[in-house]
Amino acid sequence: MPAGEHMMVFLRVASTVVDDLHWVSFVRLGDSGSSAGTGQCDSGDCATSTQRWHASETARYYLRVAELAAAKGPASSQEVIDQVRAALLSGASREACYMLRAKAYLQQENLEKCKGDLGAILRHEPEHPAAKALHRQVKKYQRAIDEAKTLEAGRQYQPAVDKLRAALETFSPPIESSTLKQGLCRCQLKLKQGAEAASWCEKAHRAEPDDLAVLFTLADAKALNGEEHAALQLLKTAQHRFRNNMELHQKVQQLENRIKQQSKVNYYKVLGLTRSASQKEVKRAYHKLAMKYHPDKVAADEKATAEATFKKVARAYEVLGDEEMRRRYDNGEDVDDANAMNQRQQQQQNPFGGFPGGGARHHFRQGGFW
Repeated sequence: MPAGEHMMVFLRVASTVVDDLHWVSFVRLGDSGSSAGTGQCDSGDCATSTQRWHASETARYYLRVAELAAAKGPASSQEVIDQVRAALLSGASREACYMLRAKAYLQQENLEKCKGDLGAILRHEPEHPAAKALHRQVKKYQRAIDEAKTLEAGRQYQPAVDKLRAALETFSPPIESSTLKQGLCRCQLKLKQGAEAASWCEKAHRAEPDDLAVLFTLADAKALNGEEHAALQLLKTAQHRFRNNMELHQKVQQLENRIKQQSKVNYYKVLGLTRSASQKEVKRAYHKLAMKYHPDKVAADEKATAEATFKKVARAYEVLGDEEMRRRYDNGEDVDDANAMNQRQQQQQNPFGGFPGGGARHHFRQGGFW
């Protein structure tokens, strides 16, 4: 065969990148300048061609590893990022690499780097369909999060929750960023939605176990949901790690006082309510029970029992119907101690009192109460 025809012929009887669902291997078929496949080469171009071929196969190998890592789900997002870096250094398709890495960054909740990689694709190809669609979704998600922050700052907690839930619906599966989880935790706690607040605060705490602000909201949510002992255990466990944090010690003391309080009179139970009850629900429950147990509304032989119950109901409303006193009660303070009694007596001297809670005395009269 003439020398000019001694160009190497690559007879690839096997692929150099072999993969299954969980593994990729790289197989070299020949060394530079010697044999490759079944062909022989005596030309100087052979080494260059072989090097180019090995470089392209190496790039294809790293890109394929990244693709298989991406298929495993969010838990492998860092592996995707690492393999994409190797693929880029090996000369793999930048568009394919950036797209893979953008999705991995999104799974890591790193929206800025995600948008950076998508922007790199769109600068080169403005109408790239996949990059354009994902970039639009990321912007929509970020906008909903930012609007929720503004609403929360303005104490518009329900609209903030609605915005955060809209953000959740942007991607499938949902992207539950730390900002989103903590926002839902705080806002639903403010709305006294105990079960929902506890669920999101739990997720936020798992993501940020050393964030004391998140820990406190979780404890508050559990207490609101009737899980005071679980909340106390959570705080006491944290005390081993944050021994010098005074706010944490105060939280533990307040919760211990609240639990002790429950062995006395539970004013929420007196009114048949949970701690998440609104002020309107407190007032409604009081009026219903006051009418039911008013001594003028029961039989003569039931008056003594009814009067005792009526007084409990009135006291429960006096505590829970006043926002400041309710806050003190919820913080575990003993609102029935002597100092609190003196304060209430001063308030009761106010001649403009109405129902209990405004400092009024309770009087019985025929046909009703005033």
